[in-house]
Amino acid sequence: MHVNIPTIETERLRLRAFESRDLEAYAERYADPEFVRYLDGKPARVCEILPWRPEGP
Repeated sequence: MHVNIPTIETERLRLRAFESRDLEAYAERYADPEFVRYLDGKPARVCEILPWRPEGP
């Protein structure tokens, strides 16, 4: 199922859907205990994140 997520832009910010090229940065953030302590507090390993595959480029 494909969902069309619009890109929202302002003068200082752009919000867009995740893309495959975002995976490395996403994995780095979720592996950082200081980052995830504000979420669920459990760092994720890359192998736990890799099954996530966004559609698109």
